[in-house]
Amino acid sequence: MNNTNIQKQGHKQKLLAKSLFNQGNYPEAGKLYAQLCKNSPDAESHFRLGIIYNTFSNFALSEQHLNAALLLKPDYGQAWSQLGITQAAQRKFDNALFSFKKSLEINPKNTQALNNLGNLYRELGQLAEAENCYRQSLAFDNKNFITINNIANIFLTQCQYDKAEKYYLHAIKLKKDYFDAYYNLGATYQSKGDHKLAIKYYKRAQKIKPDDFQALVAIANSHEKQGNHDKALELISPLLDKNIITPDIADIYSKICIKNKAYDKGINIVTRCLTMPVNPIHEQALHFSAGDLYDKKGLFDDAYRQYLLANTMRPYQYNKQHYERAFANIINVFKDISQRNIISQNESNMPVFIVGMPRSGTTLIEQILSSHREVCGAGELAYLGEIAEQAIPDNKNIRYPECINHLSAEKLTQLSKSYLTKITPHGDGSKHISDKMPHNFMYVGLIKKLFPNCKIVHCLRNPLDVCLSIYFHNFNQNHPYTDSLNNLGHYYNQYRNLMAFWHKQYDDFIIDIRYEDLLTNAEVNVRDMLAHIDLDWDDNCLKFYENKRTVSTPSYSQVNQPLYTGSVERWRNYAKFIDELKTSVDDKYL
Repeated sequence: MNNTNIQKQGHKQKLLAKSLFNQGNYPEAGKLYAQLCKNSPDAESHFRLGIIYNTFSNFALSEQHLNAALLLKPDYGQAWSQLGITQAAQRKFDNALFSFKKSLEINPKNTQALNNLGNLYRELGQLAEAENCYRQSLAFDNKNFITINNIANIFLTQCQYDKAEKYYLHAIKLKKDYFDAYYNLGATYQSKGDHKLAIKYYKRAQKIKPDDFQALVAIANSHEKQGNHDKALELISPLLDKNIITPDIADIYSKICIKNKAYDKGINIVTRCLTMPVNPIHEQALHFSAGDLYDKKGLFDDAYRQYLLANTMRPYQYNKQHYERAFANIINVFKDISQRNIISQNESNMPVFIVGMPRSGTTLIEQILSSHREVCGAGELAYLGEIAEQAIPDNKNIRYPECINHLSAEKLTQLSKSYLTKITPHGDGSKHISDKMPHNFMYVGLIKKLFPNCKIVHCLRNPLDVCLSIYFHNFNQNHPYTDSLNNLGHYYNQYRNLMAFWHKQYDDFIIDIRYEDLLTNAEVNVRDMLAHIDLDWDDNCLKFYENKRTVSTPSYSQVNQPLYTGSVERWRNYAKFIDELKTSVDDKYL
């Protein structure tokens, strides 16, 4: 066969391969591209074969062919971007960053590369850098629904659910059959505790991709979080029977196994999933699940090893000096006596704020309070932080807490009305609505200015137990202090110092409820708490576990059962591992 015929044959083969590739028939397209790369290699054939290998998680061969494409065509921007994706999948993060940036050097307006770089930054926990990439992409194409979805993902990660919802809906408006946006909107509603809406949008996603089990698994997850373990197991069992295991399936199954005390079954599935190629976020979550299973089985050494592995994978960066300055700034601003009399004219006592460290009992306290006939529990609301952002004076670049010194009574009244407007829809006509965002302890002084007649419930728990419980949970980037026991102890000290200051300033405004005391002497503590809020006694408060309200925090399973003391002094099971924590927590708090 002469060269002309060989070229024609190669051209036909390339056209067929491209057609098969565009149809999604990757196995057959891959065979043809493999032949082309062997007989008459060109950059495009290596590039597309690299994509195919990446699709089937053969990252080493994918990287090999993408590098081959770039040897033939060094300015192949798409190949650089795809190489970054393949390298990120192998956790070669520095290489991936280089590749994405190389792609953008070739074409700064490459929105796909900008989104890929943003996704990598998000995976590494660098949310500001991620959002910057997405914003650049949006500037080049303001109707890019993928970019809009990615920006919404940032807001979802930051628990800014209203903003996330707005962006996801905008993405859906631009592309009616956009699976990712429907799925992520479901995740947003699930995070807000609205499982009915969550399942609605998961099912819409399912209609778009009926053969994709991702939405089905999400529906199962929503049922599990509502305590419908049998329904959740019913949904994922057919997948397990077919030996289909994903990190999300393993996570749900592990929780069901803990509920049913089938720990070995859960450990088997999670361990098998950990042998598969998964991204770092999923791998981290799997180690937390394994830790929970070993903990419940009483194998504490094995559990701690899993928790340690999970926490060493956290991409967070906790800066002790930054947080010391932040807490000190709050104290310095609010100790100024001259500012105490400048308060809102709003006399409402509707909001009840429940504050404390995460895992300190805030969910239990809200469940007890929301069982009262005059209280509606709204869960963890991000509104107070948003109000603090709105408090920035006009024409002044002054943020919270320094902005407090520039707020008039009229502005404070306006901000308080804005907060009430936000929380009222969460109520059902009740006299009080509780907001249990734990870190609102940062805003106690602001709360006092906005709502002089409101009350705060502060949840306290043994520092070793609360810090260890946080360390054992998969918190997001909003909690950078959770990555080590030393950092947890440091952050705990800052929090307790601030709460001591608030008590000194506004002692009658705050009641402390100790988790351990509540468990051993529930009625006395609940009566004290109700009296603090000016509420009459309600027997239902002691039957909180019969309350059918949805709880969306990690404690959702605990508050659906009577009080138990199994988590008191839990740290003793891990005593040999926590010297670092004991040393870092101030002696006066131990």
